[in-house]
Amino acid sequence: MQSITQIFSTTTIAFSILQYDVSYIELIGTLAGLLSVWWATRNNILTWYIGFVNVIAFLLIFFQVQLYADVLLQVFYLFATAYGLWKWQEQKEQEELKITHIDKQGALFLTAMTVLLFFFFYAFTNLLPVVFADQQLKPSAYAFVDSVLSAASVVTTVLIARKRIEAWMLWILIDFASVVMYLQKGVLFIAIEYALFGVLAIIGYVQWKRMMEKYCFS
Repeated sequence: MQSITQIFSTTTIAFSILQYDVSYIELIGTLAGLLSVWWATRNNILTWYIGFVNVIAFLLIFFQVQLYADVLLQVFYLFATAYGLWKWQEQKEQEELKITHIDKQGALFLTAMTVLLFFFFYAFTNLLPVVFADQQLKPSAYAFVDSVLSAASVVTTVLIARKRIEAWMLWILIDFASVVMYLQKGVLFIAIEYALFGVLAIIGYVQWKRMMEKYCFS
């Protein structure tokens, strides 16, 4: 039986599929991520609880495969998940948070935030191996693309928490772009998961649009 610490390692294999070794931590993170996104498409608060498991698992994975922007992204996700849980929990005690469109002012603000977050992620990914040179960390893999996707993901998670339907359109773009990056990095199972995320994002958009139409006619 594997020890707890070994299960957290990407080298501890649960099973192999198509000559690809799937680690326990990758399996846990993938399943939790899929469940979390599925519950989000259903507008169900369980998405945030399961999201915590997904975030912690992916944080451990990305550190081990030198995707440092994604490591920092998971830290942001911890706070964003806590915020989303609080925001959706609050609607039970007050008026329900409706699914709406983002306004022009909000779009401009979030665009600016995405740019600022990109520079933050990019600086982090390049400085981390320098600061911890004595730990012999490898240089960041795909620093530019990883930082763009990470910055956009933070903003999109906030949009989901605030129930803005445009979040799903952004997730579609982010998820399928991430598939390419993860395939290049060699984490096949996560690449497949992000392809499924993209499909779920399409479903999420359709589901939320239907809910919006019900609001209009109710």
